[in-house]
Amino acid sequence: MMKQTLIAILFLTMVSACSSGEPKMSSESQTVKEKEPVQLKDTVEQETAKPDMADTQPQTSGNKLVRMQAQPKDKGPDDAQKLNKRRAQTAIRTGVQHYKNGEMEQAKDAFKRVLEYSPEDSKASHYLGKIYYGFGEKDIALAYYEDAVRFNPDDSASMVGAGLILFEKNDFNGAIEYYNKAIKTAPGYALAYYDRGTLLGFQKNYGGALVDMNRAIELDPENSKYYMNRGLANYYLKRLEDACKDWKKSAAMGNAEAKKAVRLYCQGK
Repeated sequence: MMKQTLIAILFLTMVSACSSGEPKMSSESQTVKEKEPVQLKDTVEQETAKPDMADTQPQTSGNKLVRMQAQPKDKGPDDAQKLNKRRAQTAIRTGVQHYKNGEMEQAKDAFKRVLEYSPEDSKASHYLGKIYYGFGEKDIALAYYEDAVRFNPDDSASMVGAGLILFEKNDFNGAIEYYNKAIKTAPGYALAYYDRGTLLGFQKNYGGALVDMNRAIELDPENSKYYMNRGLANYYLKRLEDACKDWKKSAAMGNAEAKKAVRLYCQGK
């Protein structure tokens, strides 16, 4: 009983929705690595379009030289679309830079401006999902992630983001559905396996959790959290020796939770 209490205290880094007294698998935050957005060209065109000019070559009338005055053409629908596209590109570059600098309010404003010019921009929606998740406004974040997936059905990162929020809201079926979609879309996406395995472990499906953690580690062997949670799966499958190997590996990579687990459960192992 004392061990159960100790391990429960040790692993309270699980998502806030977790309330059971048993040890839980730690979930990944939304600041995890993901594919960088497509880099826009270094030089962005000016936001004001230059008018097309009429023929300005000198023309003659008898012996008198006459120059025709250049007249701008009226902007049509295509011109307006091109202008909005350039404005969206400028805004998304600005937003990404603010995001990298940790300036989230400025980044949020920039990405919202992108959507004003290009309402179905999936990258802007994805970033807004991340930002609002960081602000703790998870319902808004979920809406932006869902928009991103709708605009880009291959956006596996937004699928994982939506899955995490649904997990934290105890909508496990919805979360699993998003994780499954992410894995189908991007079979080499380690984080999707890790998050799905974490959810399976939370549901006490430790065999399924172990399979997913094995795959996550195969794809990304340098992530200490993957070994930490595989150790938990092994622990609940009563494979303490294997659990300790994983925790020691994670601890050697600097994981503080794994160091506590080694100290509490792996003395002499």
